[in-house]
Amino acid sequence: MNRNQRRGLFVLMVAIIGSLAVFVSVLSYVADVEARVGATKEVVSLRHDIAAQRALGHDDLAIISIPERWLSPATVAAADIDSLIGQIAQLDQSAGAIVQAGMFGPQPTLAPGEVEIAAAVNAYSATGDSVQPGDLVHVVAAYLEPDGTPQVRRIIERARVLHVGAAEASQAVAVTFALPAPAANCLTFAENFAENLRLARPGNEPEPDKPDSGGDRCPDSWNTGNHNIDTITIKSSEVDR
Repeated sequence: MNRNQRRGLFVLMVAIIGSLAVFVSVLSYVADVEARVGATKEVVSLRHDIAAQRALGHDDLAIISIPERWLSPATVAAADIDSLIGQIAQLDQSAGAIVQAGMFGPQPTLAPGEVEIAAAVNAYSATGDSVQPGDLVHVVAAYLEPDGTPQVRRIIERARVLHVGAAEASQAVAVTFALPAPAANCLTFAENFAENLRLARPGNEPEPDKPDSGGDRCPDSWNTGNHNIDTITIKSSEVDR
């Protein structure tokens, strides 16, 4: 072996040793990242934007891997993807969102004269075991009169809960109700004009023959502009169950 051959062999060995060193470094870095991140879990995410009240199909869902430490207990696992097919979006959802329990629900059964409507209410009064689908609740609004006077009023009585969403960082949770159209209008105004919406359980109040799903009234101060919403007083007889 001449001098040039020995030099070439030396360079080749250095290159091989350098490549091995880089490979070991990469493996070490990957192992360190995995140790920091922890185990991963396959979960369900959305491929496309989903509009509220739209039913989910197979093409709308994707399975991705996410570190378990970054997941909440409400995250839907990949094994449960089939249970989401056909469910209805409670609110508009963006593509790429990780599916959480409460984002989608079954198609509700509405009584004649009822509409389905969702509103963001105070999470403390709606999450956990306090309010569940099928419950009858009062909707209470806190708001300011035009002169700045604070008011609290029960605007809807015995509203039937269809679905309770997951709490958000804003401490608001989407709750879906079955309401007569006038009460739905009042709830829409409340979500826009009230400072805060809370749910109250009727407790031991006397049970009417039929649930009201109605309310006392929308505050007169909300009847402004071009909206022209009349004061609402809904009796149980207005909804045939």
